[in-house]
Amino acid sequence: MTNGFAALHWHLVVPVKEPWRAKSRLAHELGERRPELALAFARDTVQAALAAEAVASVTVVTGDERVAKVLTGDGARVIDEGAVAELNRVIISVVGSKPVRRPTAVLLGDLPALTSSALEHALALAAGYDRAFVPDAAGVGTTFLAARTGASLRPRFGTGSAAAHARDGAQRLVGKELSSLRCDVDSLADLIEAAELGLGRFTGALVREAGLVGLR
Repeated sequence: MTNGFAALHWHLVVPVKEPWRAKSRLAHELGERRPELALAFARDTVQAALAAEAVASVTVVTGDERVAKVLTGDGARVIDEGAVAELNRVIISVVGSKPVRRPTAVLLGDLPALTSSALEHALALAAGYDRAFVPDAAGVGTTFLAARTGASLRPRFGTGSAAAHARDGAQRLVGKELSSLRCDVDSLADLIEAAELGLGRFTGALVREAGLVGLR
């Protein structure tokens, strides 16, 4: 299924919301610490991406100065999303500013259990198709979208994005090896599921410090 294209290094784009407006469904459990958790999610996602051998570069897109500073320090390239508010338009704008013929993937920034091996596996699978995506654990949303070239990415993130990407011709990628890549976190139940898979360093430290019920 894969070919020589699989050996090429990918360029990843990671959109990250401003922490103060992210993860509102965790407000009850974390209160004022919710922005810290959102940033920890992003840091663990980016760390896993940076550690993946198939990844040539990681570009974080955010409108938040603190996120930009922290993730730049972690080793990512960060660009300001500017006045563009809609996610798909942000992605298209960023990808359009880069060489369009290189393999490109979008990785959402709320995957605190993500492992570099899961990402490597997804990239290897995606290399066999013109476009491919990984649905979230519920099978409704999308956590990862890849294309042979940036010009052919055609993101359809939003409500029902998994079905939208499939209708648009992208190959759906699933499998046990991709579990940590499918585990985006919007609620305490999601966070518990991520903890069962194994939280990244930053999220794990914050969870332990906050003493969240049901999490170790």
